[in-house]
Amino acid sequence: MENRDEAGHAALTAIWATLGAAGLFEALSALGTQVRTVRATSPWQDDPYNVAVSFTVFAVPRLAGVIAVRMFAWRAPGGPDRAHQMVRAAWVVIALMGATLVAEWAGVIVGAHASAWNRWTAVLVAGLVVTCAAALVATVLLARCRRPRGSSARWRYDWLSDLVWICGRIPVLRRRVTDGHAAWVRRHTTGVFAGLSALVAVGVVGALAIGEG
Repeated sequence: MENRDEAGHAALTAIWATLGAAGLFEALSALGTQVRTVRATSPWQDDPYNVAVSFTVFAVPRLAGVIAVRMFAWRAPGGPDRAHQMVRAAWVVIALMGATLVAEWAGVIVGAHASAWNRWTAVLVAGLVVTCAAALVATVLLARCRRPRGSSARWRYDWLSDLVWICGRIPVLRRRVTDGHAAWVRRHTTGVFAGLSALVAVGVVGALAIGEG
């Protein structure tokens, strides 16, 4: 029991560290992509460096958001399953961030758009250093949460179970989100996620089209 509690505490610490690093990463990405005066001085404003940024600026906050929502169910039944799944999701966040940070450093190292660099470039590079440090700390903490191979085969709880548990504590949603709905989503996983992906894509493209005129 004590070992389980220690494992849960270690996972919680690593997950919070990952969410913190993701917050810094998103702030840096938003600053470097959404503020025109800053973007004009960014070493990674164009491809091939911008390929990773364009994807992760949307993917990282969404995945981190799902992890953050599950935090509300941290003490619900199925703690070991939840901790394992959230640590795995945190690893995905770190991997996405890592690939992007490498691309951004590549832009800095080769001196892309060096003629446009100014104090905003210095702010971006400083943010890059801080974000890398935070990501490294989260990586070390996650590495201490490794589970034996095959652990996922014994899972009894998943993120849908947590969603039902959370909604069950909200009067307005208590009868609208049930185990039956969760079971339906599990049976139609591909279709549900394809539909959601299309919906998000339309929203993102529409927002960019309006924003860029």
